[in-house]
Amino acid sequence: MRSHEMEKVTSRLPIDESIGLQNRARIIQQIGIIIIFIVMVMAGLGLFGQGILSNKKVEANGNIITYEKFGRYGGESKLAFDLAAANDTVAQIAIPAAYFEHFKIETIVPEPDKTSIINKEFIFIFNGGGAKQITFFLSPHETGSLKATIKGNQTNFNLSHFIYP
Repeated sequence: MRSHEMEKVTSRLPIDESIGLQNRARIIQQIGIIIIFIVMVMAGLGLFGQGILSNKKVEANGNIITYEKFGRYGGESKLAFDLAAANDTVAQIAIPAAYFEHFKIETIVPEPDKTSIINKEFIFIFNGGGAKQITFFLSPHETGSLKATIKGNQTNFNLSHFIYP
């Protein structure tokens, strides 16, 4: 009757197989594959731009601002305001001048009726009654982290961006 054991083969060639080193290399390779997979999933969810990880919504006093927390240098980014009807018929957005050291305005929809600079803030005024939906299309031209406080109808919104190279 035959035994079900494997036959041990011995080699007479002087080859150092370094089994321990091969096992470590295999483990490192598997860890690398897992890390790449995690980065791909996070990218798909918006870690590097548009997606559920990047889209942020801030509400205060009936006013809402939506923006992208993560962006790409030279890419397109949106800053959208949904401002509640104010007592008067004017909607006002104030953005610090330092914000525009990191972003360039491509388009504002609808266009503001008046723009001015007061106390190092760009003031955008939109005439007309009722609630306002205003969208700024921006292009980041600086990389890194940015925190800013933007005002919409005298309501402060704290924003935080991170722009990838």
